[in-house]
Amino acid sequence: MDENQTQSAVKPRPLLYVVGPFPVASETFVAREIRGVIDHGLAVNVLAQARRSDEHLEEADRAWASDVMYGPNLLSLRVVAANIITLLRRPGQFVRMWRSLISLKHDRWRYLFRAVSIGLKAPIIANRVAQAGGAAHIHAQFATGQTELAIALGALLSCGYSFTAHARDIYAVPNALPEKIRRARFVVTCSLYNVDYLSRLSPDTEPNHVVRLFYGVDNDRLASVRPQLDSPNGSPLIFTAARLVAKKGFDTLIEACGVLRDRGVDFRCEIGGDGPLCEELAAQVERLKLEDRVQLLGWQSHDALLERYASATCFAQPCRVTGDGDRDGIPNALIEAMGASLPTIATPVSGIPELISDTENGLLVPPDDIEALVGALSRLLTEPELRVSLGNAARKTVSTEFDLKTNASTLAKMCQSMSQNPIAMQGDQS
Repeated sequence: MDENQTQSAVKPRPLLYVVGPFPVASETFVAREIRGVIDHGLAVNVLAQARRSDEHLEEADRAWASDVMYGPNLLSLRVVAANIITLLRRPGQFVRMWRSLISLKHDRWRYLFRAVSIGLKAPIIANRVAQAGGAAHIHAQFATGQTELAIALGALLSCGYSFTAHARDIYAVPNALPEKIRRARFVVTCSLYNVDYLSRLSPDTEPNHVVRLFYGVDNDRLASVRPQLDSPNGSPLIFTAARLVAKKGFDTLIEACGVLRDRGVDFRCEIGGDGPLCEELAAQVERLKLEDRVQLLGWQSHDALLERYASATCFAQPCRVTGDGDRDGIPNALIEAMGASLPTIATPVSGIPELISDTENGLLVPPDDIEALVGALSRLLTEPELRVSLGNAARKTVSTEFDLKTNASTLAKMCQSMSQNPIAMQGDQS
């Protein structure tokens, strides 16, 4: 067998895709992206830092999700043994791994402790990855602990890494972002707003080192949704869905519903999702005596969301920037609602104006401006022609720019290019 035949007979190493806890109900976009990368034809091993119940997993993701690798318990003799064995057998890589983690400029002591925890787990994880075919390249979701694990595994497995940055991970709980960006082979994020911010954090990187790549949604499924925008059955329905956290602005929406009620506007409002503000929002509904108008639905499966899109009159998500800097990138639920032809109301926060052009494919109002939100809601509740025109334009935007197959294939090609052109770890590891 000649050299070329020998090389062709060697099975290529897969992409290692690193996520946090998996699956997470509020991060279905992560599972969809992995599915899209796999459907592109790339060999992928998925590593999750912790196991969660799969009750929120979409049916299309169950086949590949059964093969997900999970990180070990830190308090394990196997973790200790893996560190000792790696130190003895591969001292250079072991030392490089620890230097790569400890040399990060950790913003807080708890982030340093997180890095140490990751370093202790990394050798046993690297052994599992090696047994599963190794890794030609590592891609991490979120710029926090997932990326730090990618850095550690890259040192042990001698490959580069990239990561996807979102919102909270870079604005509310950032850690050593300039170094993570500089050492990565590339960085992906969901908006030009984020691209500008991340590029300014690491100005010495090459142009296009930080790349905008929109989230992808399943446009084939969304195309089947046909909301009755011209003549809703019964009272018009304002719908929204997301994790119940401050940055979504659901308290503002509930206050606006109180004003609409007082002005005699006919409507219902349903809020899907769960989260830390569930009790607080329920108390707000009770305080405003809106129980007959506003309903908190709890977590909704994707199938249930599609049903809500079909029965809704409009979708509203008045996002804000919170006191700790947390904000959305581009809310996935907002993209989905627009893909289902729903007219939407949002705020010009972060990357949302890259999705919505005011009065063209949706309506934008200032954050925390109840009167402006009431005005926008009133328009959509009472003007069927506006609903139809905005809904049609919204569907066109999402189908052309936010398609799962197209955008996941783009990420797959970027990772594949890194796999085919391996280099030493990016940046100074000292």
